[in-house]
Amino acid sequence: MKTLTKAFKIFFRFVAPLALVLLYVLKTIVLPDKRPLEIMYTISLSACVGYFTNFIAIKMLFRPKEETFFKRQGVIPKNKEILAESLGEGIASNFFEANDLTNYISENQVVESLIIQAKRYLSEKIQEDRVQQAIKSWLLRAFRSNSAKIYDVLIRFSETNFSHFLQRNINFKTVLPFLSKIIENNIENNNINLVQISRTISSHIENNIPHISNQIYQQMQAYIDQQRILQKATIRVATWLNDFDRAAVEMQLHTIVLSAEFQNEVYQQLETGINKITEYINSEEGASKVSQHFEKALIDLNKIFEEKGIPWLIEKIESVLEEDSSWDKLERICNSLLNFAEQELKSLAISEEFKVALSTATPKILDALDISAMVKEKVRTLDTNQLEKMILEATGEHLGTIEVLGGILGAIIGIALFNVELFVAIIAGLIVLALIERILTSKKTVN
Repeated sequence: MKTLTKAFKIFFRFVAPLALVLLYVLKTIVLPDKRPLEIMYTISLSACVGYFTNFIAIKMLFRPKEETFFKRQGVIPKNKEILAESLGEGIASNFFEANDLTNYISENQVVESLIIQAKRYLSEKIQEDRVQQAIKSWLLRAFRSNSAKIYDVLIRFSETNFSHFLQRNINFKTVLPFLSKIIENNIENNNINLVQISRTISSHIENNIPHISNQIYQQMQAYIDQQRILQKATIRVATWLNDFDRAAVEMQLHTIVLSAEFQNEVYQQLETGINKITEYINSEEGASKVSQHFEKALIDLNKIFEEKGIPWLIEKIESVLEEDSSWDKLERICNSLLNFAEQELKSLAISEEFKVALSTATPKILDALDISAMVKEKVRTLDTNQLEKMILEATGEHLGTIEVLGGILGAIIGIALFNVELFVAIIAGLIVLALIERILTSKKTVN
C-alpha cells in the first residue's frame, strides 16, 4: 500500500501536470475540436485540481510557519498552545489513569523486572576494579571515622545483651540435674573409670611415699620434742627398741598402699565423693553456689570481652579491610546481600501490602509528576520543524493517501462532466466496495 501510494503521488505531482499541458497544446493548437482530447483534458484537469487542492491543504497545516503580513499562518503553528493544552490533558486523562497504571505494573511484573535488572546491574558493577576499590576505600574510611561509635555500640550491646542472653537461656533448674546425669552416665558407660582413677590415685600416693614418710617422721619427732623429759625419754627408748625410724615408716606406708583393702577404700571414697558432688549439685545450696559463681564468671567474662575482645575485633576488621585480598570476602558478603535483598524485595512485590501501598501511592506519584504539564511544556518548546517532522513521521503515509484520493476523486468528477452514467456506476461500485469492507471488518472484530 505504501509503495502504491508513493507511485500515485509521483504520477499526480509530475506525470499528470505534464499530461495536462500536453493535452492542452494538442486540443488548442494541433487537433482542435477533437472531443476525445477535450474529455481527456478535462479529466486530467479535474484530477490535478483534486490532488493539488488536498496537497496545498495539507501543506497549509504547517505553512507558513511564522505569521505573515496578512496574518496568515499554518494551522498547527498558529494553534500550538491549544494543541499543547489538548495533548497534555488528553494524554494525562486517557493514558495515565492511576488504576490502569497500577494494573499494568502488577500484571506485567514491572517491579520484579526492575529488581532483577537492578541486581544484575549491581552484580556486574562490583566486578569492576574501580568499583571494588571505591567500596573498600569507603568501608575503610567509614569504619575508621566511626570506630569510636562502633566501640560504644559494642560496649552497650555487651552490657545489655550478652550476660542477659546467657542468663535467659541457661536455666539452672534444668542444667544442674542434667550435669549430674552426665556424670552418672559417663560412670556407667566407663567414660569415667573409677577403678582406673583409684589406681592412679594409689600410684600417685606410692610415688610420693618417701616424701610422705619423711613428713610423718618429722611430725612425730616434733611431737616427741614437745613432751616432758621423762615421757620424751620413754618414747625414744620405745622407738629404739622397736626399731622405729624413717625407713620403718616408709616401709609401713608401702605395705598399706599396696594392700587390696587400701585400693578398695580409695575406690569407695571416690565413689562416695562423686555421689556427694551430684547430690550437692542437685541441692538448693549447691544450685545457689553454682549460680553465684556463674554470675561472677559472666561479669568477669563480660569485662574481658570489653577490655580485650572488642578492641581486638575492631583491630581485626580494620586489618582485614586493609588487605589486598580482602575483596574476596567482601564480594561474598556483597553477593549474599544482593541475593537476600532480591528475594526479600520480590516477596514484598507480590504481597497484598505492597499492592495496597502501590494503589495508594500511584495517584500521588502521578499528581507529583504532573504528566499534563510535562507534555504541554514539551510541545510548547518543540521547534515548528520538529513538530512537523514528528507529525509527518506518524501520519505521513495517511496524508499522502489523502492527497492521492483527492486526485482520484477529481478525475471521477471530471468523468461526470461528460458521462453521468459512467460516473454513477463508478460511485456505486465504490459504495459497494466500502460496504463489503465494513461487513468484513465487523465480522473480523466479532471473531
